[in-house]
Amino acid sequence: AKKFGPQAWLQQNTSLGVLKASAEADAARAASQAEAANLKRKALQERAAPRMFQLRQQCAKSAEENQQLFTACALLKRDIKRLRGEAQSKGLEPAPQANASEAKPGSGVKGGTTASDVDLYSGGEVTGMEE
Repeated sequence: AKKFGPQAWLQQNTSLGVLKASAEADAARAASQAEAANLKRKALQERAAPRMFQLRQQCAKSAEENQQLFTACALLKRDIKRLRGEAQSKGLEPAPQANASEAKPGSGVKGGTTASDVDLYSGGEVTGMEE
């Protein structure tokens, strides 16, 4: 028998056909698994959607409230500065000392607010309060 005779080609074609069928079955199995994973992921996302919406709403509300608090604090600090100036001009409060606005270690409240935060206003602009 010849090495490349008709029988050898037929046998090779049969082997290639088996290999092709096996590869197609593997591909179909992988596609089925991918589809199942995608359906599971989609179901999880759809179940999580209401909670995600609620959390986004809470985040937006908190950000708005934080901005309102920041603005209120800035206005109060400006009023404190103005009222101290008025009190000093009327002799009701002594003039601040050179280092009175420096915070002492350990002063302030939890979260990093210190005595120096009272004097954050200079020329009508808030300083030292980054968002």
